[in-house]
Amino acid sequence: MPAYAELWKSPTAVDDMVTDWTRTLDALLGLDEFDASRVGYHGLSMGTLFGLPLVAAEPRIRLAVLGLCGFRGTSMVRTGIAPRLAQDAPRITCPVYYHVQWDDERFDRDSAFELYGMLGSTDKRLQSTPGLHGGVGAEARDALRGWLADRLLATPASK
Repeated sequence: MPAYAELWKSPTAVDDMVTDWTRTLDALLGLDEFDASRVGYHGLSMGTLFGLPLVAAEPRIRLAVLGLCGFRGTSMVRTGIAPRLAQDAPRITCPVYYHVQWDDERFDRDSAFELYGMLGSTDKRLQSTPGLHGGVGAEARDALRGWLADRLLATPASK
């Protein structure tokens, strides 16, 4: 946990990660092996802490799976990223599938619903299943991945 806590002390941690992921996407799409019209993002928990700002900043991401995150809870105390998420959430306009664990011990349920409500997308859905933060079951994971895959495969190819 000390390295995790240290990471969040940097005021540029999130922007640095967004830059890294944007450069990675640039490099992958530059290989001409990937269809730029079929870019999706899947990130829960820390994948939302870092990924929500990425999805807000990156117009090439056509849809996103996010969740296991809210504005309050033990993970938010350590990171202090809640204001950044509140700033970026309304900027997300791509379709989003958001997952909440009903008994999440790391993120307050009501604040997870609040973050979901702040997403700017007009095409968003919410999935909630019982259990703790790390207890996302196979059925829920399959639903999230299936939605992402089905939507990306349904997108007309750009080539």
